Amino acid sequence: MINYSRKIIYILITCVVTILFVCCSTRVINKKVSEEKKDTDTIDYKRSPIYNDIEEAKTNKEKVYQLALMWEDYTKLPVELCIFKELRVLALQHNRISTLESDCIYSELVELRELAVSDNNIDLIPEDLCNLKKLEYLNLAQNNITNLPDNFDQLSSLFAISLQSNKLTTFPNVLLKMKNIEYIWLDHNKIETIPKNIRNLEKLRTLSLSYNNISTIPTELYELKNLKEIALIGNPIDSTEIVKLKKKLVNCEVIW
Repeated sequence: MINYSRKIIYILITCVVTILFVCCSTRVINKKVSEEKKDTDTIDYKRSPIYNDIEEAKTNKEKVYQLALMWEDYTKLPVELCIFKELRVLALQHNRISTLESDCIYSELVELRELAVSDNNIDLIPEDLCNLKKLEYLNLAQNNITNLPDNFDQLSSLFAISLQSNKLTTFPNVLLKMKNIEYIWLDHNKIETIPKNIRNLEKLRTLSLSYNNISTIPTELYELKNLKEIALIGNPIDSTEIVKLKKKLVNCEVIW
């Protein structure tokens, strides 16, 4: 078992990750994510200005690639977002958004690569969101989500997702169909089991499941040879299972 100081450090890092997942965050949450993912976009949007005012952004709408509208008290997605057809990064953390329904966003913002809507009041993910075929990073942390739509695996470019601090009671089955996914954060939910089909996620590099209700580790997890980090802090798992996990995944850091 890791010492308490290491646990505290991990908890602090997890909090920072949740807050900063997009704009800076989706690129620094784990430097390896950015370094190892080959960007096929012809526009170097990561070096473009980040607009924090939607009215200012409207004056240059064809060249707005990053938009951060946090702490704006939005209760739904602003319809004005639909004019930013070249948008790559959209950050809407720390609002009061209760629904992600939109008549135009998922048909107009087809170039979107990064979306962060953490720290809102969202309980349902609309199926239309899955029209964002180029979406790579999705931060849904700290909402009221209980499940993902059945067509979620249509997000074929997605390789990193955060669902920390929601109301999940089971590991979302649809994620098990997403064979290109590499980073999953599901900390602070009420998940009780790791499904055996976890073996399907052959490219998975990080799996974070701290502070759930998991008591056993399926042997199928041993098959994930690309896994570099798994976090299981705060789960009622017997130490003998952790020892066995470390022996089976010798190249994986087990945080417990």
